[in-house]
Amino acid sequence: MALEQVDSQEESRTIPVTILVHKQSNKVVFVEAKKDFVDTLFSFLSLPLGTINRLLSTNNNNSDQKQQILESSPFLDNIKYLYQTVQDITSNDVWNNAVCKQMLLHPRNPCESQCLKLFLNIDDTEPSSKLYVCDSCFKFTTFQNLDCTCGKPTNRQPRNLDSEDAQTEVFLKENA
Repeated sequence: MALEQVDSQEESRTIPVTILVHKQSNKVVFVEAKKDFVDTLFSFLSLPLGTINRLLSTNNNNSDQKQQILESSPFLDNIKYLYQTVQDITSNDVWNNAVCKQMLLHPRNPCESQCLKLFLNIDDTEPSSKLYVCDSCFKFTTFQNLDCTCGKPTNRQPRNLDSEDAQTEVFLKENA
């Protein structure tokens, strides 16, 4: 067995990770990491499929690796095709072209407020800082003036919403 030290970097920020690998079987035996690393891994589970597809499809430094990942999975290949279909859809095919395409191509992460606290947040979706409420049935959305299912616009911001949590933890407790 061999002990290897791996540093994950993003813009000169590092999270130390210690990995123990059994060389003959090439399997990970043990991993020791700080809370920031585990929180980042857990945040991957909160990402919507549309966001995963968009992140894998962007042309960044590791575009060859990303392309291999996309092409190696029939499931991801179908998601890629579905995503492309939405990109190509016309205003005649959906009830509100701008809002529907935005919802599908840049879906909101349900854990968005928690993920903003991460040491390393891979979700590049613009955070939504505002909620809008329908005055009639009190349903809410992140899109202003979107017609509610009851037919009235969602144009009012609710009062007494504190967007800042006093809690600093993301998914794990501080000493986990």
